[in-house]
Amino acid sequence: VNFLSAGASILVSLGSAHARLPEWKQAFAATALYLGAVLLGTWPPLVEWRLLVALIVGLKAQVLFMAPFTAIFSQMIGGQRVSNALATMLCLAPLVGAATGTAIAPLCLRHADSAIMPVAALPAAVACGVLLVVWARAGGHGGRTANPLARQDS
Repeated sequence: VNFLSAGASILVSLGSAHARLPEWKQAFAATALYLGAVLLGTWPPLVEWRLLVALIVGLKAQVLFMAPFTAIFSQMIGGQRVSNALATMLCLAPLVGAATGTAIAPLCLRHADSAIMPVAALPAAVACGVLLVVWARAGGHGGRTANPLARQDS
């Protein structure tokens, strides 16, 4: 499992670098990959091999998401000096999401292997939708950054 996961990390990282996707497309791809992992892991009936694949795909989505998250964060703060507080926010944001999911997970266990369990994918589906809406409102195209939240200095 560790060897497969490490190999997948290398493939995801190299593929992402080779594709040279703008940050928002890469963030959407990671979010969609995560959505697929959650659906794969929660769809009944629960099967061990699907849970394993879902775990590996979810971890790769996290790897894929960190690069655009860092780039978008840097663009949003613009010319400001990166302070300890800003760096802490950057590092803690993914951890807060992971901790929240981990804290809520035990509440979902009683629904494991039921038709309601795929509802756990709702936050990832909402995130995909929000990214699509924001991207569409920004014109859905652009240069390398194509970040609809980037600061526009004039």
